[in-house]
Amino acid sequence: MLSGDNSILNQAGRARDITGEKSIAERVQIAYLGALANGKGNVERADLLTELKKEFGEDKIKDGDIDGALTKVTIDGTDYNFDGNSPGGGGSTHTETVNGIEVVVPIPSGFTKSTETGETSVATGLVVKDSSNNEYVWIPVFEYDSTKCTWGADYTNVRSATEGSSEYYTSIETALKNYTATYKDSSYTDVWYGNSSYGKYGYYDGTQFVYYTNGNMTQAEYTALYHGMLKSVYENGGFYIGRYEMGIAVVDNVNDASTNTRVALTEYTPSNSTSSTTNTASTSAVSISGMTAPLSKQNAIAYTRITQSQAEMLAEMLNYSGVTSSLMFGVQWDAVCVYLEHFGKIDSSATASGGTSFDSSYLTSNNYSKLWGNYKNATFVMNRGFFSTTYSNTTAVTWNQYTSTAKDTSTAWLCTTGASDQNRACNIYDFAGNLAEWTLERYSDAIRPCVYRGSGFSGSGYASSRYDDYTNFSGYGLSARPSLYIGSPVS
Repeated sequence: MLSGDNSILNQAGRARDITGEKSIAERVQIAYLGALANGKGNVERADLLTELKKEFGEDKIKDGDIDGALTKVTIDGTDYNFDGNSPGGGGSTHTETVNGIEVVVPIPSGFTKSTETGETSVATGLVVKDSSNNEYVWIPVFEYDSTKCTWGADYTNVRSATEGSSEYYTSIETALKNYTATYKDSSYTDVWYGNSSYGKYGYYDGTQFVYYTNGNMTQAEYTALYHGMLKSVYENGGFYIGRYEMGIAVVDNVNDASTNTRVALTEYTPSNSTSSTTNTASTSAVSISGMTAPLSKQNAIAYTRITQSQAEMLAEMLNYSGVTSSLMFGVQWDAVCVYLEHFGKIDSSATASGGTSFDSSYLTSNNYSKLWGNYKNATFVMNRGFFSTTYSNTTAVTWNQYTSTAKDTSTAWLCTTGASDQNRACNIYDFAGNLAEWTLERYSDAIRPCVYRGSGFSGSGYASSRYDDYTNFSGYGLSARPSLYIGSPVS
C-alpha cells in the first residue's frame, strides 16, 4: 500500500501538487490520503487534523469539525466525506475522461446514476435520479486548458483571490461570463431587481405596482443564492438541471389526461394601491398556496401560468439534502448552451450518439432550433405522452394521445414533458421549445425586469433567446426548469 507507483504516498504527493486546481471535496480527500500515509495504513485523528489544517489553514479546521468515526469533516457548514464522495451528507462521484479531460461529477446523497443506455456519460448527458425518480442532467463547466480545452473557463484570477471575498465571486463570475460569451447579452444580468428601501415585495411607482420579488427574496438572499451557485460551479465543475420542464401530474393514460389537467391557478394580479403617493411600499407577497412540488419526469403536465416568483418558489420546494434548488441564473442557462454547442447532436433516430453535431447556430438561430424544438414552425413525431391544441383556459384543456403522425409546421401543440425524442439534446428535453422558461435574470427595464428564455410551442424562436416581462405576468406559454447546485447559499 505504501510503495510503488500507485502507493498511498505517491498518490498523496501527486494530489498535493495540484491542490490549487481541486475542489474542497477533493482537497479533503488529499488530506485523508496524507493522514493515511502518516499512519502507515491507519488513519489517526491527530494526523487527520494536521493534514486538514495543512490543506485549509490552521484557523479553518478544529478538532470538533471531524466526526467521531472519522468519516467526514464539516467545513463552512457543509459535510465532506473522507472517502472521496461529494458534499451533502453522503453521495458518490462519477468519473470519466471526456475529450482527454478528467471529469468528476458529484452525485448528491439520495440520488443514483441512471443505468439506461446513453444516460451514463457526461459526453452524452449524465442522468441522475432522486428517490422518487425525478431526473436531472449534469451540466459540466469545463476549465480552460491550453491543449485540451481552449474554450473552457479560465479561473486564473479566482485562485489568487481570497475565498469568500468580493474579488473571489467577481472573478468566478467573470470567468463564467467569458466562458458563455457567445450567448451573453449585456442588457440582461444576474442582479436582484428592486429598491430595498421601499419594502421586501415591491412598490407603487405612481402608475402601477412594480414587484421585484424573485420568489420573495430580499437582495441579500438573492446575492447569497448567486454566490453559492458561483462557488459550487467553480469547486464542483458544474451543476444539474431538470431533465424536463417542471410538471405537476404524471399522465399514464387518456383518462388521466382528461381529468388531471393543469392545476387551475389564479393568475397573479396584484391590486393597485389606494394611495397616490409614489413609491408606496407593497406588503403583499406572491403565493404558491395549493401548488405542489414540481416533478422532473417524462409524461408530466408542465406547470404554466406561473409568474417568475412563483416558479422560483416552486423550484425551492424540492428541498434536497446538501443541495440548493432554484431557477437557473442567466449565466447557467448560457452554460447549458455552451455544453450543448460542444456535445449536442441532432439525431432523428433518437439514439444517444451519432447524428449531426451542434454548433452555436443550433442555439442562436430559429432555422436550426426548430430542428430540435417544439415550435409552431417545427415538425416532429411524438414518441409518447399527450398533446393539446386548446390551452388558453387552464380549466378547459383537451389532451390527445400521441400518434405516429408528425406535427406539421402550421399547428401549435403543447405537449407533455419529454414527448418527442427529436426534441432532446444530451438527454435534456425541450430546452429549445415547448414552453419558454423563467430564469433569475434581470432585464435593464425596471418596469419589465423579469426574464424568460427559449421560446414556446405557439411561436417560433431559438434556445438561447431572451424575453422580458412584468413581474406579475403569467401566461399559458410560460413554465420553468429547476437547477440544483451542491452546497448552500453563501452570504
